[in-house]
Amino acid sequence: MIFLHQLPKGAAIQSRLLSTWGEVREAVERQTKKRMLENKLEQLKSCSQVGSTKVSDPYQETYVKFGCEHGSTYKFLGVSSEEKSSEDVCEKVVIAIPREPMDFMCRAVEAGHPRSVAIHLPPVLQEVVQWNRDAKTFDVYKHRIDFVKRWTERAKVLTGADATVLAQAPPHLQSLLHNKRLALWQEMLDFYEYPDKELVRDITRGFPVTGWLPDSQVFPKDYKPPSMSVQTLHSLSKGLNERVKAKLGSSNADFLGEATWEETEKELQEGWMEVDLEGGKDAAWAMRFGLQQRDKIRVIDDFSIAGVNHTAGLQERLKIFGIDDIAALIAFSMDTFEGEVHPALLGKTMDLKSAYKQFGICVEDRQRIRVATRKPTTSEIVLLMVNALPFGATGSVSGF
Repeated sequence: MIFLHQLPKGAAIQSRLLSTWGEVREAVERQTKKRMLENKLEQLKSCSQVGSTKVSDPYQETYVKFGCEHGSTYKFLGVSSEEKSSEDVCEKVVIAIPREPMDFMCRAVEAGHPRSVAIHLPPVLQEVVQWNRDAKTFDVYKHRIDFVKRWTERAKVLTGADATVLAQAPPHLQSLLHNKRLALWQEMLDFYEYPDKELVRDITRGFPVTGWLPDSQVFPKDYKPPSMSVQTLHSLSKGLNERVKAKLGSSNADFLGEATWEETEKELQEGWMEVDLEGGKDAAWAMRFGLQQRDKIRVIDDFSIAGVNHTAGLQERLKIFGIDDIAALIAFSMDTFEGEVHPALLGKTMDLKSAYKQFGICVEDRQRIRVATRKPTTSEIVLLMVNALPFGATGSVSGF
């Protein structure tokens, strides 16, 4: 049992090069209520104020306050005489002790500067950065022109093949994929030897949002099995759906509700969803709600309350390049540049419009899930059949 509220603000359970606590001590305690343990920790709050004069072990005073035996990190707490005759049930309590300031500084020097993460850039990306930086301007522009010319010509040749690939998709996906060059996409993947050989096939079939999700062969392996089977979801769906219905029925008709319904109507017009007139009795219902994000309303479909996200299993750890990777890229370029003045850098940020709605879900899960929302003008609950990847499902993240 780990009490995060006893750690410094913002602390979390994750891997760090430098943590804000230096020692973790454990005690084995008879199973008891959490509040009793919290009270004991409250009494030990002063333990973090440890004198810095004890160089050999600055936490010795804390160990004494914990009551640990000499040379041991464990302390068995006694049980009452009435309970000694029964089998003792214990739980392990883990308590993290913040670092001393000097201890933190020494560890920071040992860990190194955050810029060192540049060494984790993929070799291919390192090669691209160096080539774009060091190549002659003429060579860079010629490479880009040749790229566009080659694939533009191939796109014209493969127009008929695009139609053939699209015809293999189920009816609910054909409207979503009709303007995508699927045959061209497959040829590009083959030409550049992209690891995910089944990507276009998965796109035309639709991505699952339940069960084991497809392995792209791109990200590091990291298995996270489902916590619930699809069969269990089916058996629990009736009760879970009643919960969703109760939550929607108790919600107030406010600005967010109206904005959520307006966005729902747009999705219906785009063909991303369809109204289900059959009641969705055998399906799991997700609850739709609106979330204010600056000057826009983002519609969220809560598939956790429906139990759907609990059925999703991941075979890899998804890694998306963010601001830290951009900083590492810039640092790598500066560290490896051998000239006198580093060339100016130009970056662009592009956002894919309606990103998740570019792709659809598979036939099986289209029948298995529904999205429930409330129509503000009549207060009736409307069930929606999903065609495009819904925002709020774990499987949508993996598929996209």
